[in-house]
Amino acid sequence: ESLMNIAPDDINEAGLSPRFRLRQKSFNELSLYTDRKIETVSYGFDLDDVPVCDLEIKVHRTMDGFTTLLGELPVEPEQGFTSDDWASDEEMSKIIGQTLLLSSLGNAHKVDTKEKCLWSEDGYKPVWKMTVTAANGLNYDVIANGSEVFRFDPRHFHETGTATVFKTNINEGVEEALAVPEMDASGLLANPYFKTCLPTAENKTICSPSEGTSPYGFVQETSLLYNFNRATDPNRFTQTSIFAHTNMALEWLKSKGYANFGTTQIKLLAHAKIDGDINNALYKPASGSSSPMILVGDGDGEILQNLGTDADVVSHELGHHVVYNSITQISGESLVIHEALADFFTFARTGNACLGESICP
Repeated sequence: ESLMNIAPDDINEAGLSPRFRLRQKSFNELSLYTDRKIETVSYGFDLDDVPVCDLEIKVHRTMDGFTTLLGELPVEPEQGFTSDDWASDEEMSKIIGQTLLLSSLGNAHKVDTKEKCLWSEDGYKPVWKMTVTAANGLNYDVIANGSEVFRFDPRHFHETGTATVFKTNINEGVEEALAVPEMDASGLLANPYFKTCLPTAENKTICSPSEGTSPYGFVQETSLLYNFNRATDPNRFTQTSIFAHTNMALEWLKSKGYANFGTTQIKLLAHAKIDGDINNALYKPASGSSSPMILVGDGDGEILQNLGTDADVVSHELGHHVVYNSITQISGESLVIHEALADFFTFARTGNACLGESICP
């Protein structure tokens, strides 16, 4: 029986409130043998017939027939919502104009589509999910209420940019130009697969200049030519390296048949402090409304170094993302499998069994 037929019962039996209705978003299957498949079906939620715009749950079935829920069930709110809870057109026009101005796009805009939904982070908030056209003629997706913008994402992508970085690491030759596909026309390091983010002084993650201020400047090149001097501009060189190397690893995986990336961007946090530690890199799976994230520290030069410029580092972390689709426990024997497969993907791509060879001082 197809997973699409049994997955809703699995979710309801897990304790989904009757106020929520499932809305199927996608279905993927991988046939390894003629009679055995790996299947994944994803669902969004409607609360009292209003879509929840930032929640998703997946049901995954292995080729052995075992099913797993990926994600968390939404919590039922105490309150209900009426049409008066949504911001007026005037309020929305004002906050969208302000957001466009912060991104140096002018405040003029035209609303193309508009629908009600609920934003679930820190309690359910009535918001509008909109597509707008800015004065530059380009389209943007906006999720906001009258006082706060929760998402502001471009809908337009160029075909290819060029990032000049080490193809592997500093020990193996000079920088070279690598293609980076489907780049955001704003010039930020973003495409449909990855988005580069930075920490604020309070260690909060921001993923565009409109979201806040970081001690590090965002890379933004409307020419889509990302060529920075490693010695004089290590911040932008590091951000560009992390982005280019992660895309390179994904392109290799796709060339070998990987087709289960999904539609959610992975955030790439440069200059990360992981519980105060800069000598680390890790993968954080999506949880609730949060996106999956790869965090890369700078290294202190004594314990570790070159974490942001050695291609093996983010390749290994992206491997965890691939494995997590099938193995969601990251402890005990499952952790051993995670680490082994993530290492193997990197070794198989490069043919070099010495992984991360530039990260030890």
